[in-house]
Amino acid sequence: MIPKILIVDDSSFARSKIKKSLASLDVEILEASSGEQAIQMAKEFEPEIITLDLLMPEMTGQTALAAIRAFNKDVKVIIVSADIQVQTQAELFNSGAVSFLNKPVIAEELLNAVKALLP
Repeated sequence: MIPKILIVDDSSFARSKIKKSLASLDVEILEASSGEQAIQMAKEFEPEIITLDLLMPEMTGQTALAAIRAFNKDVKVIIVSADIQVQTQAELFNSGAVSFLNKPVIAEELLNAVKALLP
């Protein structure tokens, strides 16, 4: 079974950049452009890993993370954000995030973080 990775970001450019960074992996890439869509896709496709932007309109990544954690405790969530506040990061780790990468994402850092989480 090929692992699934859900990329969640309201910016199509950011999603594209993350997708390119992961192109060398044998994974299925799914994309969501909002927190609501991320929750829906996480339920439907049950990805092993989610990369999640925090600052999105309508629903923040933090809210989406809490909603996803309510029905899936096993998915590995990597936060990808320009919000580098220590307080925010601590809250995210307490909510179940496993990693935090600053935007703009460095392809090698993302690839290493994902490889470490793959089954």
